[in-house]
Amino acid sequence: LYDDEFRQLGKHLASSSIFITNFILVDESGYFDNLAETKPMLHLWSLAVEEQFYIFWPLILWVAWKRSSNLLLVTIILTAASFTVNIAFVSSFPTQTFFYPFSRLWELLVGSILAWFYLYHNSLFATSEKHANVISTFGLVFLIGGVFFISEEFDFPSYNAVIPIIGAVLVIFAGSKGFVSKLFLMNPIAIWFGLISYPLYLWHWPIFSFLEILEGATPH
Repeated sequence: LYDDEFRQLGKHLASSSIFITNFILVDESGYFDNLAETKPMLHLWSLAVEEQFYIFWPLILWVAWKRSSNLLLVTIILTAASFTVNIAFVSSFPTQTFFYPFSRLWELLVGSILAWFYLYHNSLFATSEKHANVISTFGLVFLIGGVFFISEEFDFPSYNAVIPIIGAVLVIFAGSKGFVSKLFLMNPIAIWFGLISYPLYLWHWPIFSFLEILEGATPH
C-alpha cells in the first residue's frame, strides 16, 4: 500500500473495532477518493450497522415496554419511517442512505416483525407441508430474482432491497417443512458452510481487495 492507503487502512481498522466504520466511509466517497475495491476493510461497514442496531434496538424496546407501548406497533412505525427515509434520500444522498443506520434499519426490523409473530402467533407458522413448499418456492424465486435483477445501475437499498428481503422472509416463514430448507439449507454441506459463513465473510473481501491492488485490475 502507498502511504496514504496504509493510513486509511489503519483508520478503517480502528473505526471497525468500535463499530463506526460506516460513518467513516461516508466521508470517503468524494471524486478523488480511491476505489471501493481497494479498501480491504470496506465490508466491515455492515457489521457496524448491525452492531448499532443490536445496541440501540433493545434499548428502544425496553423504553417502549416500560411505557406499556405496543411493541409490534412501535416496530412497524419505525420500519415504515426508516423505509420512507431510504426512499426519500436514496437518489439525492446515495452514499449517506447506503451507510447510515437509520436508512438501513427497516431491513433489520422486518426480521423483528417476523420474530414477533413467531413468538406470539406461532400458529401462523404451522402450515402444511404443501403450503410450506409453495411459500418457500416463492421465497427462492425472490432471492434468485434479487441476484439477477439488482445491479450497480440501480439505487440501493431503495425499493430494490425489498426483493431479497421478501425472499428471506418467505423462506424463514415456511420453516423446515419447505422444500427450500430441506433441499438447500438443511443438508450437511449447507450446514457446514453455515458454520463457517461468518469467517468466510470476514476473509473474502480483504483477499479480493488486495488482489485488486496487486494486479491493478479486477482479479480473474
